[in-house]
Amino acid sequence: MDFPIIVIGLGLGTLITLLIVFKISLSRMHRRMKILIGERIKEGEIIVATPSACFFGVKSLGSKQIRGNGALILTREELYFIRALPEKEFRIPLDSIKSVTMPRSFNGKSVFSPLLCVSYENNGKLDSIAWSVKNPDSWKKSIDYLCVKVTSQACKEKKS
Repeated sequence: MDFPIIVIGLGLGTLITLLIVFKISLSRMHRRMKILIGERIKEGEIIVATPSACFFGVKSLGSKQIRGNGALILTREELYFIRALPEKEFRIPLDSIKSVTMPRSFNGKSVFSPLLCVSYENNGKLDSIAWSVKNPDSWKKSIDYLCVKVTSQACKEKKS
């Protein structure tokens, strides 16, 4: 009779230990991402940033790519993402962004909430990239606003 109680207790203890290890690992990754943001982008240039964006991939690379957490940063000139593991950077100049949408899935993957999806021109071809972020609507509004500003500034420069 005591055997099931011991097994349940060991199972719960193991589960709790795994959750604690996961929480510590996630916290360390967020701290590392905050440090990387500070090292790579000057503080005054950051419009919006999060150390906890969940990368859903690049459309042209298909559904068999590595998802992962990392830092997403919006500046006046680009949308910049640093994936934590394996470390990889994605830089999207604002003047190449064609649209920002909020689908519930991307590349056959979903978290059942709106994602931030950015369509952009890359070497003459249209591509898109998506993340799960807190407040995707706020991110969308910020990107849309800056893209309009960048586009109108480029138009003014062409006329000069």
